[in-house]
Amino acid sequence: PLDTITYSLVYSNPSNVFVNNAVLTDTLPPATLMSYNPGSASNSGVYNAATNTLTWSGLSVAPGASMTITYSIKAALESANITSSTLVNNACLNYGNGTVCANNAVTITGAYLVQLSVYNQSGELIKTLATFDMGTAITDFTIVNGVITTDAQTAEFLYQGVTIGSWDASNSSGAKVTDGTYFIKIQSTDPYGVATTVTKQVTVNVDRSTLQVAVYNEAGEIVKTFTQQEIQAMFGGGSTGNLLPADFNVVDAHLSSNTLEVAYGSGTNNSIAVTLGSGRSFTWDGSGDSGQFLSSGSYFIEIQSTTQGGNTQQIVMPVHILNNGANAISGVFLDHNPVHLGQNTLVTFYANTPTGQVTSTEVRIYTIAGEMLRTHLTSDPSNPTQVKWDLSQGTLASGTYLAVVEMHSANGIIGRKVLKVQIFH
Repeated sequence: PLDTITYSLVYSNPSNVFVNNAVLTDTLPPATLMSYNPGSASNSGVYNAATNTLTWSGLSVAPGASMTITYSIKAALESANITSSTLVNNACLNYGNGTVCANNAVTITGAYLVQLSVYNQSGELIKTLATFDMGTAITDFTIVNGVITTDAQTAEFLYQGVTIGSWDASNSSGAKVTDGTYFIKIQSTDPYGVATTVTKQVTVNVDRSTLQVAVYNEAGEIVKTFTQQEIQAMFGGGSTGNLLPADFNVVDAHLSSNTLEVAYGSGTNNSIAVTLGSGRSFTWDGSGDSGQFLSSGSYFIEIQSTTQGGNTQQIVMPVHILNNGANAISGVFLDHNPVHLGQNTLVTFYANTPTGQVTSTEVRIYTIAGEMLRTHLTSDPSNPTQVKWDLSQGTLASGTYLAVVEMHSANGIIGRKVLKVQIFH
């Protein structure tokens, strides 16, 4: 493996007449097993990578003359589960009276088992990058990009100018390693078990600053998230979209407006600009993660960043959404509230609405600490604005609870209200 092999193509004219305009074509072994050494073909031979062939055109041979053409290839690396492979190439000379061909086979085998691995400073194996056979032990290699500073970068390892492996700063599970110095070790073991090793260092120093933007409703539920990748894409993607150091200074972030007016179900809406610390902005149209516009109400945009060293910044900004100019729920009450469990086991939520497009109303019950109980209540199809709550189905402690009432139409949520519920035993 990696040896250079020189081939000679010898052709002769045993006749007593000239042979003109002959074409010699050599089909090389598969590209997975070797690589052609560019420019090595004598007599102006042309290599075609698409067909993996060498061609010489317009050849002339005098009577009784013999000609020799040469070129070279380099044998590829052999994976450890291949004991040997055979390089077969076929050459054919086409001339006026016919075609003559010849072939040659070379066996490629490596006596040394070579393993390329990454270790941490404690000597623990982080990842095995490659295992292959070689004809000789590797006693030196070259590292390209020995300092990894981004998650997209890789370090490459070359032997005799050929890439024998690469590392993207990940461990055997695929997770990125922490910053620090790592050791790249190449161990070559001969058939008798004698090992030769060579080790070099790679430094990982990645700035893993993170930025996340989330939109919460009044119940503290996340209704919209913007990942760092999504924000970068809105900035243009590629190097244009890369976040700047000032983007992570979220205390300087601000909104173009604290009010957002959307036209639910119409496909038209206004939007607000979220400006980061660098002064660059991305927009939000008032839609949730489902792609539908959110119902009228109060929401909170939270921007949180973590920079190198674990420094965290956070800012929360309120936004009021007016969906079609008003909340579809004009009012909601619970009959009875407070709820005396000793007297009542069935109570009803009533939601008032000016719209006639209501298909259902749902209620979720939370503790005052924001923990959702298992209770998830839905209206009867025949009466979509009323939700009955049977408290006999579970045991609730006395105290204050939050009821999040959501009204739905065929297009999704069209209104939301939060109601405090007091329970006594």
